[in-house]
Amino acid sequence: MASAAARRQRARPPQVQSGRRARLPDAVRLEADLHLGHLAVVRLHGHSEKWDSKDIHERFGYRYSGQELEEWAPRIAGLAEDARETHVLFNNCYRDYAQTNARQLAALLRA
Repeated sequence: MASAAARRQRARPPQVQSGRRARLPDAVRLEADLHLGHLAVVRLHGHSEKWDSKDIHERFGYRYSGQELEEWAPRIAGLAEDARETHVLFNNCYRDYAQTNARQLAALLRA
């Protein structure tokens, strides 16, 4: 049987980052609970060129393309294999972008 340290090391996910701004990556480092296999959290908030803007429309006005979501789906599915519970949060909250992208990603994950 593997030691607790070995199990944590295997469960430790790679630090997944996407987008143009390293200081606010699309997927934040997963919480410590994932190291024990309990919880995976992925936060996607777009990567607008105007991230520093005070205007919410400019800052969060990013809709993920189908291709981007197709790239995220296997990453998220892989994290979910090692966790009891997986949450994906869309914070690109301009218009219906978050809801639309969430429906698209959910369909990809079910496929």
